[in-house]
Amino acid sequence: EHGARPPPSGAAAAADALLAADATCASSDGVGNRRWRRVQDGVAAMLWAGSGGGPSTLFANGFRLPDLSPPSVATIRFALGTFSGAAGRPFRVADLLGECADEPSCCKVVLAKLVRAGAVEEFAD
Repeated sequence: EHGARPPPSGAAAAADALLAADATCASSDGVGNRRWRRVQDGVAAMLWAGSGGGPSTLFANGFRLPDLSPPSVATIRFALGTFSGAAGRPFRVADLLGECADEPSCCKVVLAKLVRAGAVEEFAD
């Protein structure tokens, strides 16, 4: 994409592994137990809300993530929130489940998109 800053090395592999995992968002092992956080050195993000409740688009670090449903938007707001949601603190995929109650698989899909765009990274203690 135009103006995209390259995601960190391994971001694509981490996103693919997240999507390939059999675990659900609510599981306490595998995907559900890993911790993630907003990239600390900065994320350039703008959310373009769809008109009339239609799909929204997120622009993050030069990447365009189109056709986002309302539960996906809520998940993004939680994950990328600086003063609300995760507020820059580490979170688990299971924390996103409340935002995706109507679409349980959306939490992994949205998180994988944010990882691939370099907006969210896995947090290691």
